Amino acid sequence: MKSRFGQLTPESQAALAAPLNGPAGPAIVRQLARLPFASMMMADDPNGPKPVEAAWREELRALQTVFDQHLG
Repeated sequence: MKSRFGQLTPESQAALAAPLNGPAGPAIVRQLARLPFASMMMADDPNGPKPVEAAWREELRALQTVFDQHLG
């Protein structure tokens, strides 16, 4: 990813980096880490709920809460 970023023009690089360097930067990074964390944790349980089940959404919310409380 970093090499692709380096191929952009300086103006494009600045436009992509600006939100991350602004006041919303930490919230953006947190949000981008939150869903993969929950998804990876859910994937570790082959007997867990399936994405089409209501229990899956509940488990996703619970894991996102764990992320918020301990990692985010």
